[in-house]
Amino acid sequence: MLSDAERSGVLALHGFLREEDPHHERLGLHRVATYTGDFLWLCDRHYEEWEPRIPDVIDGEATENTERGKEKGERGRREAGGSG
Repeated sequence: MLSDAERSGVLALHGFLREEDPHHERLGLHRVATYTGDFLWLCDRHYEEWEPRIPDVIDGEATENTERGKEKGERGRREAGGSG
C-alpha cells in the first residue's frame, strides 16, 4: 500500500508524463506488465532486454521452464501422439 505522500508523488508523475507525452512517443517509454499485475515503464534499451520474471513453480506445479515441467510436457505430447 502506498502512503498518501507516495500516492501523491505517483499521481504527479503520471500527470506530468501524460501532459509531456500523451501518446507515449516522445519520451520513448514502453509500458510492460509483470506477472504480479504491476506495470513497469522501460526505456528502449531495457525494453529490448525485458523478459518477464515468471516463476518456474506456481502453487507447487512445475511449468515448462523447469526440467520436471519439460519432462511432463514431453510425456504428455508423446501420449497424445505428437512430437516433442
